[in-house]
Amino acid sequence: MRSRPPRQVSRAGARHLASVGAAALLFLAASTGFAARQTEEEHVLASETPYQAVAGEIDAREIKSVIEDLSRMGSRVTGYPGYEEAASYVERRFKELGLEAVETETFPLVVPMAQPDSEGRSATVSVMTGGTAVDKFGIEPMWPNLVRLPKTPRNGLTGRLIYAHKGSLREFNGQDVSGSIVMLDHNCGSDWYNGPLLGARAILFIEPEETIRGEAEQKFMSMPVDLPRFWVPKEVADHLLGLLESQDRVTVRLDCDMTWERRPACKNIVGRITGSDPALAKETVVIQSYYDSISVVPTLSPGAENACSISAMFQVIKALKAHPPKRTIIFLATSGHFEGLAGTKWFIRNRVRGARQDKR
Repeated sequence: MRSRPPRQVSRAGARHLASVGAAALLFLAASTGFAARQTEEEHVLASETPYQAVAGEIDAREIKSVIEDLSRMGSRVTGYPGYEEAASYVERRFKELGLEAVETETFPLVVPMAQPDSEGRSATVSVMTGGTAVDKFGIEPMWPNLVRLPKTPRNGLTGRLIYAHKGSLREFNGQDVSGSIVMLDHNCGSDWYNGPLLGARAILFIEPEETIRGEAEQKFMSMPVDLPRFWVPKEVADHLLGLLESQDRVTVRLDCDMTWERRPACKNIVGRITGSDPALAKETVVIQSYYDSISVVPTLSPGAENACSISAMFQVIKALKAHPPKRTIIFLATSGHFEGLAGTKWFIRNRVRGARQDKR
């Protein structure tokens, strides 16, 4: 009986067999490894930290109280009086909570500052009759267009007052816009650009019942456009609208003195908890929060939302004081947060420079 010649395997078949073989070897290796692991002793990561007890230190009522305290201080934009009061408040709270080595570190910062008039008003709108101001009301300057402040000439900025609702082109129909001062509803998106494009000299935004952050962020430009913009309280706007309804022409004058000022002593407040483990205490963790605020209207910035972070930090301090960490914790309360993280950058750069000098 003749024996059959060995069957030839094609290249494709060889590749298929090789793949099957490799898969089988991988399965065998995995199975062996799994079986070996089954015999090993399991090590479960555990922590001595009583997390429930730590969480129990947090008091929502205290968080709310701190937010209310800070919000009552007025504008906390870096450089304004409310900011200075907030810095003292944070330093006092750090000490009351028992932090060690509490100190205030200062750094320079240039900020836009409204210069109040003799009656404490940041800016004014005056109703003019025959070149004489017959009524004067307080209004507020808006955030600068990049570096261009909403500052008026020394003799003020005078023009015909017109009202264009939400600023669409249709709402300017029939109105002499060139050289005018345009009053608009605040929640008009970016349609307010139509005013200056048609020749308006300044824009007055009427205080809304409510608004959102996106609306506010559209009320200043990232280009240095010389266009004064102001926030008008609702009651003032109602008076001006009444005049527009009863008179053929209303002329107003705007006055505002706002300047860039170099504040040499903006403040970071620093405190620490020394680590409880002698070996780990040399390692340092920094927990940072800001205590200043920001607003499209710098003089009106109570910053309740901005106060949430620092109020939460106080609770973290309280919890870690009750349950000391093994590593050293530095608590850093910064300002200049909305001016390019100025306080945080200064804190880091100052220590990096110090470390480099020590190495030399």
